[in-house]
Amino acid sequence: MKILLFTIFVLVSTSVCAQKILNYHDYQELAKYNLSYLDKTGALKAQRVKFKQHTLELFDEKGVNEFTTSWPQVPQLVRRLETGDHKDLYGGMHKNLKELSNGLINQGNEYRPVPTEMSQILVAIDPGHFAKNFTEAIREDKYVKMHGSDLGLSKDISFYEADLADITGAIVKIELEKLGAKAFLTKGMGENSLGKSFHDWYAKDYKGDLQKYYNDGDVPKADYETYLKSDSNTIFNTFYRFVEFRKRIDLINNSNPTVSIIIHYNAVEGGKRDAEGFLKPVQTNYSMAFVPGALNNSEVKRYSEKLDFLRLLMSSDLNKSMRLAHLILTEENLIGVPPVQNDQHVLDERYCSRTDYDGVYCRNLAMTRTVRGPLVYLEALLQDNAKEAIELSKRDYPLDHPQYGKIMVPKRCYEVAMCVVKGIANWLEENKSYSEASTNDADPNKK
Repeated sequence: MKILLFTIFVLVSTSVCAQKILNYHDYQELAKYNLSYLDKTGALKAQRVKFKQHTLELFDEKGVNEFTTSWPQVPQLVRRLETGDHKDLYGGMHKNLKELSNGLINQGNEYRPVPTEMSQILVAIDPGHFAKNFTEAIREDKYVKMHGSDLGLSKDISFYEADLADITGAIVKIELEKLGAKAFLTKGMGENSLGKSFHDWYAKDYKGDLQKYYNDGDVPKADYETYLKSDSNTIFNTFYRFVEFRKRIDLINNSNPTVSIIIHYNAVEGGKRDAEGFLKPVQTNYSMAFVPGALNNSEVKRYSEKLDFLRLLMSSDLNKSMRLAHLILTEENLIGVPPVQNDQHVLDERYCSRTDYDGVYCRNLAMTRTVRGPLVYLEALLQDNAKEAIELSKRDYPLDHPQYGKIMVPKRCYEVAMCVVKGIANWLEENKSYSEASTNDADPNKK
């Protein structure tokens, strides 16, 4: 078991999924590996992080040392950052990294063993967006309308992303539980994570939440003053989204899942709607996934950002996330949706970095940075692809939902959901193979 607890597998080949085994005692090598994906511009390596023989040192943007830990303390540090009370760690705007040294006296094991069986995992499933009907989807600007004439159909079609994500998330949960895993959703179908409509939240909680997040340092003074003078539409697209995201993050982190899957459906960047909101179908199609990383120096200023950076720097979350994302995208390729190839340019790469896996990008989003543990932020297929749009508009699969009974949903959502489930199953098998290999390497009687 010790071998299992202290072993990670780090990607070292771009042509195949070759891995080498790193012992967790070699934390400096692990941190250097992680930093190569976390550091978008090179400034963090040049100005903020210093690796020494016996210690790791972090510096603020002015070059002042703000945190030092010895390498033997790292297991306890990682366990605290991964599993400690989230509010206790992050709450308060006047905290600093030096406070982390308190209580880091005894060494501890890694925060959780590498899982190898479905029965060992708890999966957080976060369906993207929160529209409960088409009107709200238009307000979110996350919907598809296409003229039937553009698709060879007699009627126009329409659907919206929040509904697709809700359906897919529900299926993932059901299918994982059939295999013995535990799973939970951050929100119900047609709901948001706050459990109330925007109208109710705006009428009852808006000002109280704004004051709370301002007092805690999560909302800067300039934004606070702007929000106080903004209309409801502006609040919906700014502060309300922030509060809703934070609720999702807290729900996940407080549950300490083994892995988190964030479900979105993609569309071609820059797609233009006509005056009635209709999109033109595209012929291209691909999938992609985001994992943590690609931080700029200016994004590691606030206390909470520094905590997230330190956790990602010292834990194995990043490598686990990349491997799982790759395996899910491999399953999507089998249903006809290839991952974005590393020689394609479909994103604004000022804000993301490529990994060694096609279609898997490091990106510093609120969810990828702040959610603890291995994480995959899936952007499944292109909704505005001509063939996908037709399939996503159908109701051709009977879903036996635990709350709503039998409902008809797009079969394509079921197929995407099963890619997630099979990707997780393959990840567990991969973990098992690597764990057995490391155990054999460590036992001379098995050579």
